[in-house]
Amino acid sequence: DDPTDVKARLLVWAHAVASTARLCN
Repeated sequence: DDPTDVKARLLVWAHAVASTARLCN
């Protein structure tokens, strides 16, 4: 995979986790 693609996917994943955590708290 492209390092840039991996970094972008990681950012999307982190954002999703943060949003989920905010909803749960």
